[in-house]
Amino acid sequence: MKKLLIFASALLLMLACNKKGAVQGDAADNTPKIDSVIDSVNTHEGKQDISTSIKIVVPVGNEALTKSINQMIMRVIEGDKTVDSTSIKAMAKYFVNSKAEELKGEADYEGSDPEGPSLSNNVEIKILYENDQVITMGVMQDVYLGGAHGSALFEGVTFDKATGKVLGKNILAQDKLNDVKKAVGQGLESYLKETMGSEYNEAESPLSEYNDKGGKTVELPENGIYIDNDSVVFVYQQYEILPYAFGLPEARLSLKEMKEKGWLEPEFAKTVK
Repeated sequence: MKKLLIFASALLLMLACNKKGAVQGDAADNTPKIDSVIDSVNTHEGKQDISTSIKIVVPVGNEALTKSINQMIMRVIEGDKTVDSTSIKAMAKYFVNSKAEELKGEADYEGSDPEGPSLSNNVEIKILYENDQVITMGVMQDVYLGGAHGSALFEGVTFDKATGKVLGKNILAQDKLNDVKKAVGQGLESYLKETMGSEYNEAESPLSEYNDKGGKTVELPENGIYIDNDSVVFVYQQYEILPYAFGLPEARLSLKEMKEKGWLEPEFAKTVK
């Protein structure tokens, strides 16, 4: 549990640093107004403390963008038809209450220990990056349901400011996906080298099946293709491609280089300078 908290704190610090200096050019003049809400529930069930919390910071004002971002929030909170999807306050309240009920179902009533481990589910949704054309939202979630360790999840979602359209895998040239996958595989290998340091051994790499000798190309992440500054980021969840110890692996590819190589969808490529 201690390791999870340290990891989550480090992740939040890293993402906060990414935000600094993100607005470039004329972006400040076109930045939508900001809305935010914080909500939480702290309770006790059986032997265990239970806590849920959510912090949401979102741009509002552009109807198409607001609607699209709210749809993303609804997906994150696993909202249903009873939730007012036009109100971030209502969505936040639904999340903390529904997750608190779920955690109560996970509580352990058996055993002789006077107390069990605290169970928790915490989410933060914030603006990671924006310029005059796009805005990227980051979703960070840490969950502890008991056991040896909890889990941390992160995804970035980029939206076109004018239309609210999500810009993810659809910005990639479909006939060049294998080239992109190979480059992502190389980026993940670099992530391993940096993470493992002197312990790194290419021959024994967990990703060895995806190198030139292995002959396979890595699949792109299920969630987590987003734009950050001058790069497209491909971030993988815990266990999605590597063991838990490697955290949330990622690869970054330069937008400019991707455009030069023809790896971007033609219409989107026109917007890359």
